[in-house]
Amino acid sequence: MILLLRRVPQMDRDLHAGKWSKQIGRQLAGKTVVNCGFGRIGRWEAELLRPFGVCLRAVDPYAGIDSGVPVRSFEEALAIADVITIHVSGEEQILGRQEFDRIKRGAFPLNGSRGIVVDEAVNNLLRALFEDQ
Repeated sequence: MILLLRRVPQMDRDLHAGKWSKQIGRQLAGKTVVNCGFGRIGRWEAELLRPFGVCLRAVDPYAGIDSGVPVRSFEEALAIADVITIHVSGEEQILGRQEFDRIKRGAFPLNGSRGIVVDEAVNNLLRALFEDQ
């Protein structure tokens, strides 16, 4: 998350291509991080993120109110997230073309689950279109 927000991969790629293109990234503090799948891994991620001052939200039908993190619907979460992390079980696609259309511009989806849960073709197309923005 930090590397993406600070644009480190882009600067690294440019540096290896012989270009110096210092870019100003964004801080993690104050960003809304939506965790899709709030099981063992999702809760551990939330604990790791707390010191950074992020606004945590969870999307999980099984997450209880005792989680300490507000639970939102998937549609609502997509519209508010700066970073979307996915830690779901199963192989059902949850992030396809319709969902990418709902994601806030500039948000980063990070898939920690099986590759099939995100439509990679749509994800790669959108990254190519909006990479330098």
